Amino acid sequence: MDKGESTSYVGCIGKGDEFGAKMKAQLATDKVKALFMETDEKPTGTCAVLVKDGERSLIANLAAAEKYSIDHFKTPEVLAAARQAEIFCMAGFPLTHEGGAATVKVICQHAVDNKKTCCMNISAPFLCMVPPFFAALCEALKYCSYVFCNESEAAEFAKAKGWGEGLAIPEIAKKMAAMESEVRYGLIAVVTQGADKTVVAHPPLPGGEQQLNEYDVMANPWELTKEKIKDTNGAGDAFVGGFLSQLALGSPEPMCVRIGHFAAGAIIQQSGCTCPDISTVDSVL
Repeated sequence: MDKGESTSYVGCIGKGDEFGAKMKAQLATDKVKALFMETDEKPTGTCAVLVKDGERSLIANLAAAEKYSIDHFKTPEVLAAARQAEIFCMAGFPLTHEGGAATVKVICQHAVDNKKTCCMNISAPFLCMVPPFFAALCEALKYCSYVFCNESEAAEFAKAKGWGEGLAIPEIAKKMAAMESEVRYGLIAVVTQGADKTVVAHPPLPGGEQQLNEYDVMANPWELTKEKIKDTNGAGDAFVGGFLSQLALGSPEPMCVRIGHFAAGAIIQQSGCTCPDISTVDSVL
């Protein structure tokens, strides 16, 4: 990678369209290496967002994203980035189409074979409601070291698994972490709950005991109040980004969660998925 780059982004956009150009420009600003497949068949995907009282509802048009092909992943530039990478993070959305699902499978196997960290963000409850998507999700999770989701996604996952409705989030997290795994140390389940505690469940030990940690959501340094929350859009992705930034540095779990909370707390004070100026924040330690 070029100097200053530590992250690559792989996906599919419309060839030469406005939204694809915006994505490229933003990634360049953030020193993220863009490795896009570009297609004439569909425009770059978009998402309509309705925000009321700080909460958001989304309607996504995946468009070009559904045209991603495993052939693009096999190009020398993308394979080189994959070989260099130590952590892979994927949303659940690629599992909804053939090219994306095939690419997820290859990445998962590469991660296990090379003892790398693969993470899956469930992304949306509907992925657990559609049997073929849910089957693909469960298969991918066998090869992941971490799964991230919010409380509504966790509830739908439990329902689809037949664990029952109304199960407490800590119990769902523990069951997720106990699922069949091809990873040496198993799957760690991280479930966020908005302003409520974030739950992290570890796989069972040989004797059957499981570690379960719960973390209060950090209010400072943002000193968050309901009035400061403008838009919850992007909070989950921001949490995962903050968490993985510390995981990459080898930080302990409490710090990973703390910086995840910090990043999510920053995003929800903005309109849209934009990052504020955090230069005035002296420390989050």
